[in-house]
Amino acid sequence: MKNKIFKLSFFLLTILSFQSKASVNRIFGFLGDWQNSYHYNSPTGNQYDYMTDVVFSFILPQPDGSFAFDIQETTWYSKLNNLVTNAHNKGVKVHVSAGGWGSSNGQTGTGDPIHDLVIDPSKRAIFVDNVMNLIRDYDLDGFNMDWEYPATSDNYELGKLLLELKKGINKLKTELGRNIELSIAVAGGSYGSEAYTSQITSVCDYIMIMAFDNQAQNHSTVGFAISAMDFWLDQKGIDKEQLILAIPFYSKGINTNYGSYAQFSNSDPAGYYNDADGSLNGFEYNSKPVIESKITEMKNRGGSGVFIWEITEDRTDEYSLLRAIYGNLVSTQNAENTLTQISIFPNPVNDILNFNLTESSLLSEGLSFKITDITGKTIQKGNLTKVNNNVNIEMINKAGVYFVRLSNSNKESATFKLIKK
Repeated sequence: MKNKIFKLSFFLLTILSFQSKASVNRIFGFLGDWQNSYHYNSPTGNQYDYMTDVVFSFILPQPDGSFAFDIQETTWYSKLNNLVTNAHNKGVKVHVSAGGWGSSNGQTGTGDPIHDLVIDPSKRAIFVDNVMNLIRDYDLDGFNMDWEYPATSDNYELGKLLLELKKGINKLKTELGRNIELSIAVAGGSYGSEAYTSQITSVCDYIMIMAFDNQAQNHSTVGFAISAMDFWLDQKGIDKEQLILAIPFYSKGINTNYGSYAQFSNSDPAGYYNDADGSLNGFEYNSKPVIESKITEMKNRGGSGVFIWEITEDRTDEYSLLRAIYGNLVSTQNAENTLTQISIFPNPVNDILNFNLTESSLLSEGLSFKITDITGKTIQKGNLTKVNNNVNIEMINKAGVYFVRLSNSNKESATFKLIKK
């Protein structure tokens, strides 16, 4: 009977909480809590302009339902508070992740603190309440559960944990009047994935597939990314819109060739950035061509974006991998169509958005615009009929990040990120 009630609860929750996934591509950048305070305290401490979301890591779940951290607790909360302020000012959403490899170290069953937490309903309830309070108190946009890894026998408790987190988030969404998302991080193959079923994953907005650490030359190849995505789509039955593919910013190469792209690329930034297969001088990593291939494969499967581990391991100059990702997912800077001639301003904007058509010939192409929020919901749409179009967007009464999509009769399109004050 218990299992039947559990299945019914999953079914009802899926129906009640269903919403279409984002039609815009997402870039989730993970940021470790151990990094220099500059990354949390400064408005320019991270490359916010090239991400849609930042994921602060980690909470270390304890068997009694409380939180622990690998840095001083007061420092952790101070970093989170500053990160939320600076990211939201840039229109970037903030999530917090719980778990990580260090929280379980691959243990399964007794001795894994997450296992010991979830098998006790009262302790699990305390943990879920603590997560909801964190989201509410720090104005978070989402929560990520990174259990590495549940045992096959944890299937029931894993499902209960995610179900209860989703129920709590749904209540918060109603209470706060805004969208909040639940995501999970999962292994890139069968190991550590046995406990997950399509019924369990259905309550999550996004499934972040950790297609890395496959050792040496196979650490994070395009082939490994393909097999990882197909495993979760075909064998685990996740929805394509849930798919978020990992892109690591570090090498796990031969012998001592382990480290961040920001560091090992210093000897030849252009060479490492443009290397055809991300295998250079013993370093095995993701170069720009590898990233472009992965994004193409992710798009071909209908996925919703990528996540980065870890954003501080990137360069911040013209050889930035994050900027290469943004250029292939969100930006129109590399798009070869006439709509790239159009500019929108001001950005950030209050109530009047200007569309400047630099060429009058663009008017003959049946131009239209659509403004969507971060979930893909259409907020406003219309046609562009003049060289200089002033559009009143006063109806968008909530500050945040939005996307403006332009289309014409030639089936060209371009998407711009817009920040509403």
